[in-house]
Amino acid sequence: MMRRTFKSAQAACHGGEPDFTYPTPLVSGGPIRMAIARALLRLFTNRRGKSWRGTLAYIFVSPRVRVLGCAVILDRPASDDPGPYASGHLGLGATLEI
Repeated sequence: MMRRTFKSAQAACHGGEPDFTYPTPLVSGGPIRMAIARALLRLFTNRRGKSWRGTLAYIFVSPRVRVLGCAVILDRPASDDPGPYASGHLGLGATLEI
């Protein structure tokens, strides 16, 4: 529905969406919660038998807005600790001209 009126900043800049923005290797919520989340992801497998990955992050803009750049962000853990990521999904950042 969003694409009826708006355009995706990532698609406008790169011709398509990122390969995936979810999940990240986020270590959060304790071992039981993470085990349940990983088990649920395994229920949804792709054609190659791997756990589901998909794009959940979008920046939609008016067709009158020019997209100067768009990139996946928050795609690395903290430099001093390889466990925590900023979120359970990667983000997008865009530079726009209005």
